Formats: sequence, C-alpha cells, structure tokens
Amino acid sequence: MSLSALPIEIICMIVERIPTQAGVKAFMLSHRRVSNLPLVRECLYNRTGKSRLSENLLWACEKDDKNLACAMLALGADIKCSSKDQVFTPLTIAAAECNAEIVKLLLEHDTSIINGAGGCGDTALKQAIFRGHIEIVKTLLAQSNLDPSAANPHPSRTMQDPFYRLKPLNEALARGNEEMVRMLMEDSRFKLDHNSLAAAADGGNESLVKLCLQKAPPTPQYFDESPVALAAFRGNEAVVKLLLEDGGLDPNEENKYHRTPLHLAAAGGHDNIAKLLLDRYDVEPDVKDLSNITPLSDAARYGHVGVLKLLLGSGKTNPNARDSMNRTPLSHAAERGHSEAASLLLATGLVDADSKDHMDRTPLSWAAENGVPDTVRVLLQTGRVNPESKDKEEGRTPLSYAAGSSHYLNSFNGAKRRDDAQECRDIYNLLQGRTDLVSPPDVQARQRGTYGWLAKCDPVDIIEQLLEYDGVNPDAQDKQGQTPLMLAAQRRQVEAVRLLMATGKVNPELRDNDGWTPRIHAEQGFKPRKLTQAELDERAWDAWEAAL
Repeated sequence: MSLSALPIEIICMIVERIPTQAGVKAFMLSHRRVSNLPLVRECLYNRTGKSRLSENLLWACEKDDKNLACAMLALGADIKCSSKDQVFTPLTIAAAECNAEIVKLLLEHDTSIINGAGGCGDTALKQAIFRGHIEIVKTLLAQSNLDPSAANPHPSRTMQDPFYRLKPLNEALARGNEEMVRMLMEDSRFKLDHNSLAAAADGGNESLVKLCLQKAPPTPQYFDESPVALAAFRGNEAVVKLLLEDGGLDPNEENKYHRTPLHLAAAGGHDNIAKLLLDRYDVEPDVKDLSNITPLSDAARYGHVGVLKLLLGSGKTNPNARDSMNRTPLSHAAERGHSEAASLLLATGLVDADSKDHMDRTPLSWAAENGVPDTVRVLLQTGRVNPESKDKEEGRTPLSYAAGSSHYLNSFNGAKRRDDAQECRDIYNLLQGRTDLVSPPDVQARQRGTYGWLAKCDPVDIIEQLLEYDGVNPDAQDKQGQTPLMLAAQRRQVEAVRLLMATGKVNPELRDNDGWTPRIHAEQGFKPRKLTQAELDERAWDAWEAAL
C-alpha cells in the first residue's frame, strides 16, 4: 500500500513524529492531499524556530494568511516587531495591504499596538489613509485608544513626508480624498490645524480647500509650507485662484525657506501659474529665498523654458543673479544640461558666460562634468569662456571633469560595454602606443540607449570638442597630480583614452602625487571621492523638492 493511500489519521500520526520543520515541508510537498489538513499545518507551525516567528507573522500579515498569523501569535511571535527595513509592523503592513481580517485579528490580540509605527514608517491609520483603504480606516476609528495625533518623529521621514502631512487628517486632505476627510471629521478626535490648508492645497481638491479656508486655523507667516506655493508647484491654477481670490492669501507669501509661489511655479515649470502671478498679482519676479535663489534660477536649473521666457520678458529680473554659492542661473542650467535654457540666457547679452562660483567653477566646468555635449557646444560657441579655467578646490579643468565624468553612456545598466579585463588590455595597449592590438571603437556603447536626461550625456563628445579648442592642455594636472588621461583610465573608458593619446601631447608615464601612472589607475578603477558639505546640502535640497 502506498503512503498516499493510508487513512488521514495514520498520516497525521506520521507527521507528528517528523522532528524538523524542513521534514514536514518535504512531506507536505510530496503528499499534497494532506498539505491543507489543520493538524499537518499545526505540526509545521509548531516546528518554527523562535527567530522566525516574527518574520513569518509579518509575511502572513502582508499576504493575508490569517491561519498562519494566528499560529505565529499563538507560538509567541512579537506583535510589535518591525520588518527588516524597519518600515512596517504587522499592523501597519496589514493596513497598507488592506487585509481587513488580519487587522481585526491583530487588534483583538493586543489593542495597544494601534498607535505604533515601525522604525521610520507610519502608523496603521496613516498607511490606510495614504492607500485609500476606507474599511481599514473604519476599523481603526472604532478603537477607543486610537491617538489621532500619533505621528512618527523619526528625522529621516521629513524628506519623504513633508511636515504638513504628518497627521492623519492632513494626509487625507493631501490625498484629495473627500470621503476619507468627511469620515475623519465626523470623529471628534480629529481637528483641522495650521497645516491643513497647505495639505488641502497640495491635494488639489477645490472642495477640501474651501472647507479648510472656512474652518482651519490660518497658516502663520513663514510656516512649514505656503498653501499658495504648494498649489503653484502642483500646477493647479484653479486652487491658486481660489486661495488668492476667495481666501485672500498673499501671492508673495513665503514658506519657512522664504520661497514664494513664483519660486515653486518656476521650479515646477508651470508657466500658466507664473503668468497669472506676474500679470494679475504683480508679484516680485526677482525675489530671493534663504539661499538667495531667484525664480529665474529655479526655471534655469530645471530647464523650464516657458517660465524662463516669461521671467526674462518681464524686464525685472537679473539674469546674472548669484545665489549663496555664488552660482548664476547659467551655472545651474549648464550643470543640468539644459542647452536651450542656457542659449536663452546667453541671448540676453547680459550674462557672464564664464562666471565663477564659490569654488571657482564655471558653467563650462559643470556642463563638462555632467556629460551634456550640446550645452558645452553652446558655451564654447560664445567665444567668451576659458576652457583652461581651474576650480580652486581640486584644480581641475573642464577637460579633466569630462574625462572623469560618471556619465559615460556605457556606465549605465543595460548599456553594452566590454568586460573590465578587455578594457584594461585595450587601455594598456593604447598607453604603450600599440594601437594595432586595440579593439575597434565601441560604437554601440555610445548609442543613446538610456532615457530622459541621461540620454543626452556623452563625455566622449565633450572631450572631442575641448581637444579641438585652441589652447587646451590635454595633460593638465590637478591638485592631486592627476591628468585627464589618468581620470579616463580610472573610468576604464577606452574611447576617451584613445582620443587623449591621439593628441600626441599626453605623457602616459606621468605619475600623480601618489606615484600612480595611468596604467595603475586603470588597474585600480574608480574610487569615489567624499562629497563636500556643499554637495551634500544641494542633494538634500533636491530631495526636498522631489518630496513636494
């Protein structure tokens, strides 16, 4: 008689005598007829190691497996545990996934977990509101110990979750969910606060904005965020008009960073909002924020040509305005590779094409590092830039920055490139002048196979342009003694090395301050340098802009 033909009772007795969980799993897989028997599953769960109980509970809460969740809780799983990434607890992940039965099970087991948040995550209520799970919200509101003000104070959340959205009611307003807002406001525990109007403006629901204008406390000056600025950034013209006309808000209202609605409209590229603010409300077009950034700089930085034309056309903006890092709108446009924006600024005849920032970096230097050849071409064609200009921090020229750029087309995932060993061999041969042993130019590696901004990048093209320019020293050393050839070798960029060697003006045996030659740099590869505080601050600002 085969094992599968035995009575269920005997099979269960056999399973009870299997000592390990792995053994029970193997038995269940080989005899699927019994895999769903309660006793067999109980045997499986009972053999779970203590270290896996909480992990299994989290999995059950995410996948809506109530039987497994019950078993893990009965075996002593920590109901307040956090996921490996410290974002979710069992309750918050069940709420996020809209697993209503699991949410009820967990609350029946321990109601004190209702206000908890895992690590840098949100409470269950915030998760349910964010995902729009009405039934989960109803279940949570039915708990008398629910704290309506519970919010995770973890500092890293502020970049992902702006201050004005930390409370559950404001999250619902920011989602523009009228049903959710109505349900929360029917509960006396939830009140509108100083941030509510900003949240509603962010959500873009006109009915909710009107509600907050009528019932929410006014937003103080220089508060976390300006409601008008948020609506302007989202490009919601109807809400902007509602706030200014019905709400009587100030069109020049600043947030705590002293950024105005015009700043945010420019950063978001909403020329209709910018035109409304400039024409109807006569806002100050050249206002500066805490970093001395003007709306014109914002438009140039993000390449929003429509807004740029409006601001330049007003005749009231300074196209050479410098921010706290001494950078101009042209410097920002060049760094991001916005060639059309750069051309517009240069066409005014008022812009210094070779302006230096606080590190003595020029627009050409920024454009060369970030690998956008069209912008480099626009700057070189002015005849008013110095291609040999060095910055004071590292002593690097635009050619040096282009050679060491991280934006080579074959550096990105999905791009075709040779293996490292072949690239190193080709570089060694080029350095020794043995061009006959070098692989032919890798044309495919320079094809535009990426998307968005990266599709415009090609440092090899920039190197070609700079080498054609009279007076460029292809062997200029920076403060570390490194040359463009060394930097290209670090990146293992065969085509860049080929171009530099073809000039006949570079020394392949030259050593840097550490005694390294280009060959050693090719062997060792690229070692990322430590970012300066200014660069860290700028990345933090970009993250904040993205969070809005």
